[in-house]
Amino acid sequence: MVIFFNVVDVNTINIKNHTLVGDELINPNYGNFIIVAMNLFERILLSCSAVIFFTLNYTTVIVLMRKYFIFLKNHGNVISVKTKNIACSITKALILECTVPCILYCIPLIVIGVSFITGQINEVKNIGTLTLRILIIGPFCNSLISLFVNRKNRENFKKIIISIFCCRHSMNNTVIPENRFTQRSVKATRFPVTETKFDSRFAMF
Repeated sequence: MVIFFNVVDVNTINIKNHTLVGDELINPNYGNFIIVAMNLFERILLSCSAVIFFTLNYTTVIVLMRKYFIFLKNHGNVISVKTKNIACSITKALILECTVPCILYCIPLIVIGVSFITGQINEVKNIGTLTLRILIIGPFCNSLISLFVNRKNRENFKKIIISIFCCRHSMNNTVIPENRFTQRSVKATRFPVTETKFDSRFAMF
């Protein structure tokens, strides 16, 4: 039976792993600890449950995406080009939103799972804290992917940046008429002159 927890010393802010030995009691001065008391079968069962959970989620995503691509292929003749472009951008965003968390989460989870099964969890220092930080980064990455995968969103963001940083430059480059003649010519160009065409049907000679 392995019992371990991550402890945080309130006085020194020292994060460390500690294994209870024999009848050692938990020090109440430490906080944020997780106690694990499992045998080998329970550890394997817990790790397999996590693997099955992620496998089912990503299998569902792959199956639904395959059906979606088949639908687009079979009904491509009745779908407009604009709808296809929107579907492609959304598909890219969904694929990246599924791939990036898989890459971010799988590495520490695999390390935790292997260490948990072998009982060498104390050999991995602060893996729990690292995993929590990665889990916090995940939604931020998904939001960025949703914003910047779409080309129109990128163009709008580029326009906003240009308008913010180049507003003063554009104001300094405004053309001002030098004299009254140029002012008169500018005013005249605002009202275009229409040509009157002569209709031969109403001619007397």
